[in-house]
Amino acid sequence: AATQPLQRHQLPVSAWRKNSRSCIQLGDVRSFKESGHTGDADELLCAVGGIIGSELPDRVARKELFEAHAVARVVDRHFPEETEITEFCAGCGLLGIFLMLLNPRRRVRCSDKKKQLLACRLQDALTVHWPFLQGITWEEEDARHGQLKTRGELVASCHACSVLSDEVILTARRGRSPLVLVPC
Repeated sequence: AATQPLQRHQLPVSAWRKNSRSCIQLGDVRSFKESGHTGDADELLCAVGGIIGSELPDRVARKELFEAHAVARVVDRHFPEETEITEFCAGCGLLGIFLMLLNPRRRVRCSDKKKQLLACRLQDALTVHWPFLQGITWEEEDARHGQLKTRGELVASCHACSVLSDEVILTARRGRSPLVLVPC
């Protein structure tokens, strides 16, 4: 059975609600391709969104895609020379992926209490197009117990909720690390 086209499929990606919790779907792929090709939206954002839509439909919220991309752009603009980055409370690792896509020389470490199956699938799907993404490493650490550690690298986090934001801030401070944090 064919799925009904959604209203957003008639719109360029730039006109979509960026804070929607709706997941990226197979029907979104065409919009991502057109918007990336015409310059309506960032080409990298659209390439990643299109791959997610075709390879992992209904798994990643649009909000997560747009926010991870925006935070990665902030890091890239304000810390262009930082090549060592840790993403705490990484979830599916999308921020770390964008950080490495924006600068393949970076070494990115993602950290969360448990590596999600979606993180594995997302990295695998995108590595087909960008093999250097294999270089992203993962560590399982629970931020709620004050166990996070840095080695002076830039600390980035998008969606560190509630007390997790406090832990990320304290960790960056203890390690004298630059910090980019966008809480929920």
